[in-house]
Amino acid sequence: MYIIAKTIVILKTLLKWIALAGTGKEKILKALQNDFAIFEDGIQYATALHLGQVDLILTRNIKDFKKSELPLMTPVDFLKLVKTV
Repeated sequence: MYIIAKTIVILKTLLKWIALAGTGKEKILKALQNDFAIFEDGIQYATALHLGQVDLILTRNIKDFKKSELPLMTPVDFLKLVKTV
């Protein structure tokens, strides 16, 4: 039970810093045109570009976003940044 409670606290804290975006047909079609080795990365990228207000993409695999026009950051680096703010 402790792990679930701690996870809920972490998620609530994280949601203060990030926004969640939905994906639809238009973004899926755009992702199919992207040059991403991993389809899910292409969906994330197409969704981020479509929103137009994305500051950065959090990913453990920076190398998968070689052609990204958006800044990239690992979750570890993001957490370090949040701790200093």
